[in-house]
Amino acid sequence: MHRFKSEVLNGLASAGLVMQTGRDVKPANPDAAQALRLFAPVLQTGRVRLVPVSFPGCPIHFCTAVVTPHNSDEQRAKNATGSFAAGGQANTKVGAAISCVGEVAERLTLCSLGHDDPRVVAVTKGEYQAELASILGFSEAQMSDLLRKRTELRCGSRGSLIDWSKLSNRFIRVSDLLNGSVARLPAFAALFGEVVLEKGLTVGVSSTVGCAVWSDLEGARERAALELAERDAVAQAWYNRLGITLVPEPVLREKISDDLRKYLSQRIRKTTICRVETDLPVHVAVAISHRGDGFAAAFGACAEWDIGSAMFGAITEMLQGEISLSAMEAAYSDPQHAQGSRIPIQLRYAREKSILDDWPLGEKSEKGACFEDKAFSLDGLLEALREKGITVWEFDATRPDLGVPCIKLFSPELCTWQPRFGKDRLFQGVVERGLRTEPEREEVFAGRSFPF
Repeated sequence: MHRFKSEVLNGLASAGLVMQTGRDVKPANPDAAQALRLFAPVLQTGRVRLVPVSFPGCPIHFCTAVVTPHNSDEQRAKNATGSFAAGGQANTKVGAAISCVGEVAERLTLCSLGHDDPRVVAVTKGEYQAELASILGFSEAQMSDLLRKRTELRCGSRGSLIDWSKLSNRFIRVSDLLNGSVARLPAFAALFGEVVLEKGLTVGVSSTVGCAVWSDLEGARERAALELAERDAVAQAWYNRLGITLVPEPVLREKISDDLRKYLSQRIRKTTICRVETDLPVHVAVAISHRGDGFAAAFGACAEWDIGSAMFGAITEMLQGEISLSAMEAAYSDPQHAQGSRIPIQLRYAREKSILDDWPLGEKSEKGACFEDKAFSLDGLLEALREKGITVWEFDATRPDLGVPCIKLFSPELCTWQPRFGKDRLFQGVVERGLRTEPEREEVFAGRSFPF
């Protein structure tokens, strides 16, 4: 058993990962033992406080964590991210804790280690540089707006276009997921806390989207690919308000356990589960809950190889979102305090807008009305990406000091929840699938920023 600080050990015990009898501490079960071996360096890296969370009568278990990186070699990352929260959910208490620590590991793994980060490589003459502008997906109008707000990004810019390659001489090496070709990307595209222009500034374009940790790289790659597909499908549905199909009640009864369905149906909040249409071979589900009038909404989305797993994942993400929303409400309950603070976008949306106006829960597209229960696979997804000419770059983000296998994926074509209106699929995808006759205008999308 690894030695942990008392604060961490107490959290592990309360979350059900370890059992304490006097001075004797041991893993709660084989799954906990495997997780503690994998995540021990993560739990020793910073101050990690695990807290189990439960809803009365809910069969799903939850766990939250508050993390403060404090190693000297993570000072830049700490400056960029400070303390952060993470969450996990599963059918068991131990599973929820493992899921939560996995999210902590994912975030810490993407923290830059500064000047000596071994994942940052020297530039090789003639090495291909992947087009970061396409990966980020800003439209020309968005780029112009960004330059107005961040004048320091004008270094090497051409008119209203930002030359991202001129902002830093620090790069990571990526490989094409489909053909293995190698290229480089600016390190700030992947790692939190990477500085640019030697001025101690950060660009703020890195994120955990398309990133996953697992016990091996193959598993991390699979989870990361599913997340890319999920974000692509949900983004097209959200901004276009199309491709959303209610899951039929017989399917819910077949795929969702009786105790979970009973819990959702008997509580005050109203829950709706939808299938989101996609042209990729995955199942994408979204779960929405609100107080009945559309306000105080929580949102969960998940892509999986089978529809049952996708729906379960979406429901648990939605419930985790309810926990986050409750925490925000408590933190910003004082009107005077709230007015003088920057209210989180999810909380502002929950208070001021109805999800029923933005997510057409009762609408069905002609093509989306047919409910398929086919099982898919990673090989099938990769083949579909290849046939569609969609590029996916892979970065092995594993931090050698943590040792948790981590994959981060980037795509110039696939959409994201963030308002990135330079992505053609966001406009053309629904047209190509016959859901509308012509693409929507960017100005319309600009008023529909994703709030969750």
